Amino acid sequence: MTCRVRLQRLISCQIGLALLLLVTTSARGQLVWESGPELPIALRNAAAVTDHYGNIYVIGGRAGMVPSADVFMLEFIGTADDPQYADEWVEAASLSVARSDLAVVYVGGFIYAAGGYSDGDVHSVVERYDTLADSPEWETIASLNTARLGAGITTDRAGRIHVVGGHDADSNGLASVEMWDPMRPEQGWVISDAELNTPRLRPGTVTDDDGVMYAIGGQGDNGVCLDSVELYDPTLPVGEWHFGDPISAGPNSNTDPAVKGKDGRIYLVGGWVGYFTNRAVRYDPKENSWERITDLPDALAHAALVLGADSYVYVIGGETTIHVPTANVWRLPTDYCRVDPTGDGMVSVEDLLELLGRWGVCP
Repeated sequence: MTCRVRLQRLISCQIGLALLLLVTTSARGQLVWESGPELPIALRNAAAVTDHYGNIYVIGGRAGMVPSADVFMLEFIGTADDPQYADEWVEAASLSVARSDLAVVYVGGFIYAAGGYSDGDVHSVVERYDTLADSPEWETIASLNTARLGAGITTDRAGRIHVVGGHDADSNGLASVEMWDPMRPEQGWVISDAELNTPRLRPGTVTDDDGVMYAIGGQGDNGVCLDSVELYDPTLPVGEWHFGDPISAGPNSNTDPAVKGKDGRIYLVGGWVGYFTNRAVRYDPKENSWERITDLPDALAHAALVLGADSYVYVIGGETTIHVPTANVWRLPTDYCRVDPTGDGMVSVEDLLELLGRWGVCP
């Protein structure tokens, strides 16, 4: 076989690979919102989390004006090669304290539910739920130092939990951060020396693939919806929150949770920006860029947001009218190829040329 024939076959192979990626990405990776199984009841201001089995939990919230202790689970019934969820939500063990606007995170086999609000009371209570137990129940652990509602929550690479911002019992915005180390529970909740630069109610709080923590948007002390973003990099010796690039894919503010997708991008969906919005945007930490993606079918705020084991972002419940919750569930794929300069979730001719330049490797 001559070198020329070998080269032709190699080029044909690469073109075939690119075309296969085009077909696969177009079929699987279009940014199209799909409806998911509806909640058993309409809920707003709830929280959501995924456990190590892939099961999705929706926790607390408000059913109309009534605080809820309900916990609902959507069971993961698929495999890594064929990810699927059940068609219906089932009830799990209820919280000990009914509350909305709570902060929820999963780490080390436990779901932690911190703070929240019910019937005029702002809570410092923290409960945890052992997902590995045969008959799991919620148990109360050490309380937060400051009662807070609408706080953000995330974990660092060491598995420590960080509760960020929120409002206190006097409706004051909080810039403080509290940390819980599951490996050292005797320390209780430790108030961090590193505070946010801006008090934030309901910031979108997430940790990226490099371990950098984000506090995105939220509401300031004066009720204004914020577009600013703060970052905390635990690898830096400075040990301070600093401002990053603000949200720039309008509406340029956020008052709802954030979630990291399978692709490593950070997603914000809906929210209250002086009105209910169906805006969906994402931030790429590698490119340091914001972009607007396909709008959500419903304009809503105060939904729960979580990444499922099927690589879809789930938007669960929320309110589409003031104090009127919804049971709707929407989901969006986040596992498509990153060769997508236009940000439309599809591979174009220009993208194929870039892919060929990478010899078929999807970044």
